[in-house]
Amino acid sequence: MTRLAAALALALVAGCDDDPPAAVRLVVTTDLQVPAELDTVAVTVIGSRSGDEDLLCEPVERLFPSAAGESLRFPLAVLVERGAVYDAWIAFRVEGRLAGETVVWREQVVDWPDAGTLDVDVRLERACVAAPCAPAIEQCIRGTCHGVQRRDIFTDPTLRDPGMSCMEE
Repeated sequence: MTRLAAALALALVAGCDDDPPAAVRLVVTTDLQVPAELDTVAVTVIGSRSGDEDLLCEPVERLFPSAAGESLRFPLAVLVERGAVYDAWIAFRVEGRLAGETVVWREQVVDWPDAGTLDVDVRLERACVAAPCAPAIEQCIRGTCHGVQRRDIFTDPTLRDPGMSCMEE
């Protein structure tokens, strides 16, 4: 079965087409100071094979910087290509971390474009550090808690296709 795979940072494996697959490019920016307030970004990707929430692949997480000694640079771009199975929508959870602890996070869900690359901007904001938002159901935007687009998709394992990793091995 076709699943998510690595291409740049992450990618949803496409069929053997001559045309480049549709893709989403996540572009992460921040007003936090690196490395004093933020030293790592974790990007988790999950995909759906239908418009429903209960047909999700197992999420994949990538850390940036990816190697010891590298520095974190913004904007951070992550390209994900659409595949043949989990092709309804894609969701990102972006966590800004300091010394291994999450200090700020955002979630974004988008439908795959029919063709080409869709840029999705996500900003990790100082105004949201230590915001009292409820994980899995809320996120902070411009200092205020707002409901996430799809609840529990990153935290509830009952919403996933068991054993179907979003990452091709």
